[in-house]
Amino acid sequence: MRTDDNVNTGRQDLPRVLHCFGSMDLGGAETFAMHIYRSIDRNRIQFDFAVSAEKSCYYDDEIQDLGGRIIRHTAPSKAGFRGYGKELRAILRRFGPFCAVHSHLHSFSGYVLGIAAHEGVPVRIAHMHSTRDGRSGTLSGFAYHAVMRCLIRRFATHVFGCSRAVLAAAFGERWPAESRMSVLHNGIDFAPYALLRGGQAELRRRLSLPTTGSILGHIGNFTAAKNHAFLIEVFRQYRARDPGATLILVGDGTLRPQLERQIEACSLNSHVRLLGRRSQSDIPDILAAFDALVMPSLHEGLPVSLIEAQAAGVPCVVSSAITDEADLGLGLIQFVGLADGCEPWANAIGTALTTNRPNWAASCEALTSQGYDIRDTATVLTRIYQSRANPEPVRPDAAALLVG
Repeated sequence: MRTDDNVNTGRQDLPRVLHCFGSMDLGGAETFAMHIYRSIDRNRIQFDFAVSAEKSCYYDDEIQDLGGRIIRHTAPSKAGFRGYGKELRAILRRFGPFCAVHSHLHSFSGYVLGIAAHEGVPVRIAHMHSTRDGRSGTLSGFAYHAVMRCLIRRFATHVFGCSRAVLAAAFGERWPAESRMSVLHNGIDFAPYALLRGGQAELRRRLSLPTTGSILGHIGNFTAAKNHAFLIEVFRQYRARDPGATLILVGDGTLRPQLERQIEACSLNSHVRLLGRRSQSDIPDILAAFDALVMPSLHEGLPVSLIEAQAAGVPCVVSSAITDEADLGLGLIQFVGLADGCEPWANAIGTALTTNRPNWAASCEALTSQGYDIRDTATVLTRIYQSRANPEPVRPDAAALLVG
């Protein structure tokens, strides 16, 4: 394993947390971790990131600027269990001691936390961000998940899910009876959203977006789970009733060439704009420029972009496969079934465009009361990370943040 060139070695007098990811590229879980990292008191605690990505990723430079280390290791799929375990042990010994290991690797967290336990790391967190992973839906995947669930139950001091649905998918409907399991909502920074109401035309001009006509938007990487192919077909049919509409797609990924071919085949090149990956600082303004967010995902945990859209006051048309926990009660979300076909989606989009947007005071109250203030989330996690004097499982007690 190695740290990136010119990485600072970090203040060794501070407690350090090792976050485990595949990479630190743009994504919901990665963005959440960075929200936490920016919000913690870095004079009291520091983060490092163990990743299997071979190349630099979106957040790497910022992590280093904030005092963290990017520690690269071989991907488990290449190293195998034994090889990965050997590398993780070496990381914990060479770069530690760590007060906590916080694994975001879905079920594989069971193996990660088993190694951490044997290396004496007192706080060991399994964090579930989705209802499924790449192994779901196969016989071998079923066996793999069963084993990993046992390891998580044995070695995790805390198990977090971004929603109740995520924890139920992983551990069954009786998960609330397990004292170590809690919902930890994906908090966001409120500050950029407090300034967004009004001025949509100016925002569009600044972002070089159309200043006339309806703008529908989607934010998410181009992966199968996001269901972009269905989104393009919905938009094609919606344009029959709203010819001046534009679809804005924010994100990138391996399916982009396939998506571009579909857009061309539907003669939508001049009506669909692909903005690529954008800085997190751009997202509030981009959302506020939308007339509606459309999210036909096949499955999700609880998408941060949906919380951000409601913070920006944007009406949302989303798949019924997304948990209704994402609805903040602001009257901004319509759930539509994927099996219903495109026409109900087009109808829902038309309704969304007539929806009244709440003022910031109402949005802020809903976000705060339901545990989406990143400052509160960071406070809870800092307390947990530093609870190493009592390594027995501790159930967090901040009711607004941790549910179940």
